[in-house]
Amino acid sequence: MKRRAPPDLEYEMKRAKREMSEAEKLARIAASNAAFAAEAKKQQVLEEAKNEAIRLSNYVWADAAKKKGLKEEAEEAARAAQAPQGAPVTIPASNAKEEELKRKEEAKKEQDAKNAEDARREAKRQEDAKKAQDAKNEEDARREAKRQEDAKKAEDAKKEEDARRETKRREDAKKAEDAKKEEEARRETKRREEAKKAEDARIEAKRQEDAKKEEEEKKEEELKKKQEEDKKIIDHHLSVVADFLKPFTEIPNEIINASNKAFADEEKRKQAAIDLHYSVEKDALRRIEIGKEYNEVVLSVLDRPIDRHEYINVKEKLERIRSKMEKWIVQSGNEYLHFKTVDDRVAIEFKDPDQILFVEFEPSCAYFLGFHDTIVRKSCTAPSNLDYFGNVSTLYLYCDIIDPIIVGDQKNQLLSVIPCKGNYGEMIHHTIPQPRYLPIMNSTINNIKVELLSEFGEPINFNWGSTILVLHFKKIK
Repeated sequence: MKRRAPPDLEYEMKRAKREMSEAEKLARIAASNAAFAAEAKKQQVLEEAKNEAIRLSNYVWADAAKKKGLKEEAEEAARAAQAPQGAPVTIPASNAKEEELKRKEEAKKEQDAKNAEDARREAKRQEDAKKAQDAKNEEDARREAKRQEDAKKAEDAKKEEDARRETKRREDAKKAEDAKKEEEARRETKRREEAKKAEDARIEAKRQEDAKKEEEEKKEEELKKKQEEDKKIIDHHLSVVADFLKPFTEIPNEIINASNKAFADEEKRKQAAIDLHYSVEKDALRRIEIGKEYNEVVLSVLDRPIDRHEYINVKEKLERIRSKMEKWIVQSGNEYLHFKTVDDRVAIEFKDPDQILFVEFEPSCAYFLGFHDTIVRKSCTAPSNLDYFGNVSTLYLYCDIIDPIIVGDQKNQLLSVIPCKGNYGEMIHHTIPQPRYLPIMNSTINNIKVELLSEFGEPINFNWGSTILVLHFKKIK
């Protein structure tokens, strides 16, 4: 079965084929242009040779005509010499002149022959030069075609190499992405396993705590039953003693009642002392156990686990244990902590680090001060600047007189969205450049209620100043 190339690789191959066909077309055009130039040069050389031959032919014809004229003059002179004595004749001036004409004629013939030979040689030279030029043009065209073919082969090889490298790069990227996904899946599996182990440990700890409470309640119930049994035995003993002494003593009822009351009060006092002792002992044991557990959690918080989920579980466990402990409220923390600003950031200083393990802020307070973690373990400077807006970037204005509109997956009476801008302490003015008009619910309005909420639906608390809202009503035509 033939394996289909990936879409990107198939596109690259098609693009490479198109570029190869275009390069081949360009090479053919270049070769055709070179051949056309050679043919034009050849035609030019032939035209020049033809023009030269015509010029020489005209020269020869002119020379022949001149010779013919001289010959006719000589024949006419001969005829005149042979004519009768009575007829008029023309006699040449002298033999020297004839000799001179003859010599000039021979010189002219030699010159004509030489010119014809020179023309023949020039024509042959031009023909040889034309042949050499044609051969050179053909060789240049062949070399240009070979160079273009070699360039095309090199370009094709380069494109194939680039396509191979691109394919290899994509394969490597895909392998790296797959490896990354496998690693993330492995980490997610490990995190879930650790979270499950932590949850199991929490459930087991809660079960043990419930079992311990049940055991303590059972012990208290048994102790209470034992006290009741002891009291019944004492009461029975007193009753027996009273019945035994009654015949022998005549004690007034008032004295007996007073004695019984004093005895009962003494018994109540003893029982209260016993209950207080058991309560104090139970509370002390509970405090010792909570203290041990608190120390373990505090050590975990100080070490700060690397895993984020484990760290969250540790902080939740600290919150649960702290709710069981007695709280010591400090009116002023100036003797323990000192705050200052460094480059628009808050710096916290532990005045006595030996007595302070760590300081924990509320999440909103930590965000406001610029700390990324709610727990600060030593003197340091906040990594971020103060956020006076308190993690509020947008204000949502709601008005109860407008018809609800669809916002997300529900309907709300949202009138406008106002961005938070400016610096702390400034008076902010916001004007909507293109107001949006919404229909009102009723034609008669007695009062208008508006709310400024955050994106979480929480009211915005302004520390100072006043808030002024101007509404514009438009009548529908």
